[in-house]
Amino acid sequence: MNKGGLVAAWLFGTAIVVWRDVHVQHRIPAPGQFLGITGLFLALGALAEYTPAVGLATAMAWGLDVAALFNVLPAGLGAQVQQVGDVQSKGGAVIGGPASSVNRPVRPATEGG
Repeated sequence: MNKGGLVAAWLFGTAIVVWRDVHVQHRIPAPGQFLGITGLFLALGALAEYTPAVGLATAMAWGLDVAALFNVLPAGLGAQVQQVGDVQSKGGAVIGGPASSVNRPVRPATEGG
């Protein structure tokens, strides 16, 4: 079965990531970004191996591209890491970090009391 639409969607999605990183964030894309995109489209390609699902996989691929183009998808881990770096560079504490009570050891209960 011809999967040209799926390959075109993968190339378009990769181009969106490259354009956004170079023109908006003024840096080259990290290799992990390409691995993530490629892995996602490989999964859609595996779905497309089932002949009746070729159209669904291609539509999902283009739908993800449109969502990425309009910046509808969640920011993901990269944005969270950037926010933590910004907070720490300003001298603030990160919730759940070393100063938080979440990471403090729990003392065992004493007997008899």
